[in-house]
Amino acid sequence: MERFPSMKNEQIILSIETGVCGGSISLLKGHTEIDYWVGTDKVSKADDILEQISELFTKNNVKKHQIDLIAVSSGPGSRTGIRIGLALSMGLKKASDCLLINVPVLKAMQLKVKLEGSENTVIAAVPISSSQIGWQIFKSDNSKETFVGQPYYSTTEAFIKELKPLKNSVLVVQENLYVEINNLLINTRHSSIRVDTENNLARWVGLLGKQKGRI
Repeated sequence: MERFPSMKNEQIILSIETGVCGGSISLLKGHTEIDYWVGTDKVSKADDILEQISELFTKNNVKKHQIDLIAVSSGPGSRTGIRIGLALSMGLKKASDCLLINVPVLKAMQLKVKLEGSENTVIAAVPISSSQIGWQIFKSDNSKETFVGQPYYSTTEAFIKELKPLKNSVLVVQENLYVEINNLLINTRHSSIRVDTENNLARWVGLLGKQKGRI
């Protein structure tokens, strides 16, 4: 299993993802998730996110000044949701005087497979709207990570067609996409593609933020 570089393991990380569906928040200590919250609304409201962060702090006896890093998703996702997350993160950074790192959510999602030690091609996908998804392909070559292009935006049907040459891949999708994508994969006989789901995207945003921040 691939490990992160040597870092201090007791640092506290607040991770915020507000661009995909109802958003999510993760509180981590080192590489371990202490607690998390996942929203259910289509777009998270700033007041709701702040309230949930406050509840996570209170529940886990964490103070603002104890936060060492805030990791926030920079997208893709709802533009309104992303703006909310970035604005909240900047305000919290000033209050806690900590490091702030913006993290692409699709790159964060591929960690779910990467940390398993898999060398398969990884495709990460999230819903952007009712008719559009954002997705990106990641490949590993001799343990070196390479990226294939920038994030793409398309309908789910068009996305499935693009997967045709990518056999034996691992697809990591936000949970709301799972049923639709899995059914399309079965119907188009893409049975060689493994599908993993994740609704707590903030967890992976936080872990990648820790890796980038080297704290």
